[in-house]
Amino acid sequence: MQNQTIVSTRLVWHVAVLAAVILVAWLFIDFREFGQALANTHWPWVMLVMGLSTLDRFLMAGKWLQLLRYVKSTATFGAVLGAYYQVAFLERFIPSSLTGDALRAVLIARRFQGNSQVLATMVVEKLVAMLAAIVLALAGLGFLLTQRYDADQLAPFVLVPSLFVATLAGLRISLHRPLADRVIRFLPRRLQSPLAKIYDHYSSFRNAPLMLSRHFLYCMVEQTVQVLMWLTAALAIGVATPVTTLFAVISVAQCVRKFAMLLDGWLLGEFSMVMIGVLFGVPQTQVLAFSLLAHASAVVASLPGAFLFSSSAIRLTEFRLARHVSGASGQAPIFRELELLRRRESIAT
Repeated sequence: MQNQTIVSTRLVWHVAVLAAVILVAWLFIDFREFGQALANTHWPWVMLVMGLSTLDRFLMAGKWLQLLRYVKSTATFGAVLGAYYQVAFLERFIPSSLTGDALRAVLIARRFQGNSQVLATMVVEKLVAMLAAIVLALAGLGFLLTQRYDADQLAPFVLVPSLFVATLAGLRISLHRPLADRVIRFLPRRLQSPLAKIYDHYSSFRNAPLMLSRHFLYCMVEQTVQVLMWLTAALAIGVATPVTTLFAVISVAQCVRKFAMLLDGWLLGEFSMVMIGVLFGVPQTQVLAFSLLAHASAVVASLPGAFLFSSSAIRLTEFRLARHVSGASGQAPIFRELELLRRRESIAT
């Protein structure tokens, strides 16, 4: 009964988000203007968008490999890059970005072992990447503050600093070992041992401040490339907003978009980007057009992931089944992998 309630609640949430986005688009988007904006796309800019998307994939693989090397993983750059390409392709069919992260962990951990190390590096990677996106957004807000400021633009100036404080607080609290041990003890017993191992590897990163500093700079470069990708898509459809202002707006929108995607995938993410763009004077039709153009270009750039996934041992139906089972039991996909890890350890012993 409880499982059915959880699944029903998630379904209602997804339907509510979808209905709200469709309603807002119907009321405020001029679809004739939207079509014209896409029809007037300059294709050399689109090719550059796909090039930046490919560069971003290589940077993502490099920054994750940096963390994997710290925990003595034997994963290769080619394998990590292949995992990113597969996830980039499969995320078009799986709504939540966190589900894609779980699949990335499965791909690397099954091939190179070290499940707990892999999952620990993903937690660190996610937190540092969020921090880098927030810092870039704060810089963008600082620039926008020098341009003009209206009362209706207050929300981003409150939201982004709040996210910065919350992320730093989360990092600090997560490294408090007594609290973490207490939280782990409250979880089901079958998950306590795998989670304790993950936390051991995660907490070890506080002894590597220099490496984390380099990783943060790596993330800043990667986040900048992502913003440049959206900026190039905007230039492709001829957005008239000054380039420096547009870069600042997109850096803020990209930060908010990342947090929105954690809640309900890319649809809510694109919606949040449109809302931030409108707040700072970019026409909503143009924001939607270049946002979807960048998304479509990223889909094309991720097509090698389809070939890689077709030749892998994992099948989409298998992962969807695991996702359905884990969702019905109230567990995230990563916790499903933890359960598999616990079973492997019990067989080995």
